[in-house]
Amino acid sequence: MKCPFCGNEMLKGYVQSRDGLFWAEKKTAMTAFHRLRGSAVQLAEPDESPFVGCVAVAYNCPDCKKVVIGYAPEDRE
Repeated sequence: MKCPFCGNEMLKGYVQSRDGLFWAEKKTAMTAFHRLRGSAVQLAEPDESPFVGCVAVAYNCPDCKKVVIGYAPEDRE
């Protein structure tokens, strides 16, 4: 994938989190059992393995220090 900022090739990898991976318009307090609501977008769902957590395919541009994450079903592995 080409970086949308500089046009260089990006490195494919993964963003992982133990409890969930979300994007939200505003910061909010997080607790152990908190689930974001409203306009929050779930970027990843729990992996089939209970030891992996939530995983989203992500592309890293080492030059720009930017990460691009797709959250469509085909972007999840």
